[in-house]
Amino acid sequence: MILDALLGPPRSAGGWQNKSVVDDYWYQARGAQTTSGENVTEEIALTFATVYACVAKLSKTVATLPVSVMERVSDKERRPVSDHPLTRILQVEANENTGAVTWREMAMAHLLLWGNWYAEETRNNAGAVVAIKPLYTAYMGIAQSRRGGLYFKYQPPNGEPREYGPNELLHLVGLSLNGVTGESVIGMHRETVGLGLAATKFSAAFYGNGAWMGGWLKQPAGAPALSPEDQRRMLDQINERFKTAGRAFGLGFLAEGIEYEAMTGMPLKDAEFLGSREFTRVEICSIFDVPPSKVQNLSKSNYNTVEQMNIDWVTDSILPWCVRIESALKRRYFPDEPLYVKHNLAGLLRGDMKSRYDSYAIGRQWGWLTANDVLRMEDMDAVEGGDYLMVPVNMAIIKNGEVVPVNQLPATREVSPDESGARESQIAVDASSRQVNGSHIEPGSFAGIFLDAAQQIVTKEVKALENAFKRRAKGGTLDGFRKWLTEFYGEHEGYFREKMRAPLETAMELLHVGGCEKKLAMLATAYVSESLGVIHEVLKTPEQLPGVLAAWKASRATELVQRIVSVLKVLPPLAEV
Repeated sequence: MILDALLGPPRSAGGWQNKSVVDDYWYQARGAQTTSGENVTEEIALTFATVYACVAKLSKTVATLPVSVMERVSDKERRPVSDHPLTRILQVEANENTGAVTWREMAMAHLLLWGNWYAEETRNNAGAVVAIKPLYTAYMGIAQSRRGGLYFKYQPPNGEPREYGPNELLHLVGLSLNGVTGESVIGMHRETVGLGLAATKFSAAFYGNGAWMGGWLKQPAGAPALSPEDQRRMLDQINERFKTAGRAFGLGFLAEGIEYEAMTGMPLKDAEFLGSREFTRVEICSIFDVPPSKVQNLSKSNYNTVEQMNIDWVTDSILPWCVRIESALKRRYFPDEPLYVKHNLAGLLRGDMKSRYDSYAIGRQWGWLTANDVLRMEDMDAVEGGDYLMVPVNMAIIKNGEVVPVNQLPATREVSPDESGARESQIAVDASSRQVNGSHIEPGSFAGIFLDAAQQIVTKEVKALENAFKRRAKGGTLDGFRKWLTEFYGEHEGYFREKMRAPLETAMELLHVGGCEKKLAMLATAYVSESLGVIHEVLKTPEQLPGVLAAWKASRATELVQRIVSVLKVLPPLAEV
C-alpha cells in the first residue's frame, strides 16, 4: 500500500513492480495518476497520437522557418547580419553534435510540453555565444538562494548534478503564472490527456482480446467444484484461444455442465466511445491552439474553412511563438544593441501561383516592389536593372498644395512632417480635357483601387448565397430562401456603399467630379437590383444556381469595376455640374 501510494499501481497498471535499483526510472520525475487511472508525464503524453501530432506540427513548423539576426541600420533600412555568431547557431548548427533545426525543434517541443526550455552556452574570449547545448527540461529544477537570487539545479539520471546561475543558461519560457518559469501544459491538462490514453488503451485491449468483453464460467448447482488449479488452467485455455483479434471468430470448447455468462456492462454505443475519442482529440487541439485540419482531422472542414484556418494557424498559433522566442533572444544577447532576431513567416502565407503573381503585379504597379524584390521572394536570381521602382505615368504627388507629376520629382527626397499628413490640395484642372497640371488622367487608371472593394463585395455575396441556399432550400421549398434574399440584399446594399465609398471618393476627387454620394447610391441600388433579378430568374430552375455563382466568382468583380469606370468616363467635370 505504501509503494502504491508513493509510486503508483503495480506492474499490471504500468507501475513500479520489478524495477531495478539502477534503473533510470528511480531518478526521473513521476507523473500524477489521473482519475481515468492513467499515469501521465510529459513523455507519456507524447505516446497519445493527438498530443504527438500537435507538438510535432508546431515544433517542425517553427523550427523550419527562415530566421536571421537582423540589424536596424536606420529607420528606413534593415539588413541581415550573416557574420554574427548567433546566425550560425540559428541557421547551421547549435553545437558540434546538434544541427540548427534539431535544437530549434527540441526547444519548441519542450516549451509545448513543460513550458520551459534550457540550454547551456559556450562563449568565446570576447563573450559572444558560439554554441548552445540543449538540456533536458525534465531534469532541471529551480531554487532560490538565501540572498533571494535564482539558480538552476540540473540532475541527469546518469550524470553528475550541476548548478547554474541565471546568467549561465539560455532559458525560454512559455505561459507563466509567476514571470520566472513556464507552466507545464501536460501538468495542467493531465485529466484530458489521461482520458485519451485510457480510451486508446481500452480500444487496444478490446481488439487484443478478440473484441470480446469477457464474462463468467458457471458450474451447475451440485456439481463437484473444480480445484483452483483446474479453474486457472481452464481460464488460461479459453483466454489463450480468443486472445488477439485474429482469433475472434474461432470455436471453443466447454466441459460438460460448464456455462458461459457474458459480462454485463454499458455497451460501447451507449458510452459514446467513438464520440468521446473525437471530443478528446478536439480538446487537445484547442489546448495546443492547433486547427484540427493540421493534424489530419478534416471531418468538419471544407476548402473555405481550411483556407481560413491556415491564416489563423499562422497569425494565432505560429506568430505568437516566434515573437516569444525573438523577444527572449533579444533580451538575452543584445538588449541594448540595434540587433534582433526575426522569423520570416511569408512562406506560410504564400497563396497559389495566380494569387501570388497578382499581388506582385499590384506591388509593381503601385511602386512599392521592384522586379528583384519579386524574384527574391520566389527564390530566383536577381536581374540587372531590376532594382528600380515603377509607378503609373499618370500619377501625381500633391506637394505643398500643388500637384507635381511623378516625372518631375527627384529620385529620392526627404518628406517633411507637414507633407506626410497633408491630404488637402488645390488641384488645377482643365475642365474640358481633365488635365491636372499638364498630366492627363483617365478614369480607367483607378480600376486597381476599385477591384479590391469589388472583390470583397462579390465574395461576401456569393458565400452568403451558397450557405443560405443550402440551409433554406431543403425539403423542396424555396420560400424561405426567397424571403432571406430580400433581407440580405437590403443589408448588402449598405455593405456595397461602405466598401466602395473610399475608392470612389478618391477617384472622383482627382477627376474633379462632384456628387460622389449620389453616384454611390445609384451604383449600389443598380447592383442589388441586378443581383435580385438574376437570382429570382435562376430560381425557376434552381439547379442552375451553383453555376451562376461560380461565374460570379470568376468575373463579376471585374465587370463591376468596368461599369464604375464607364460611369466615371461620362460624368462631367465639376465646373460643368
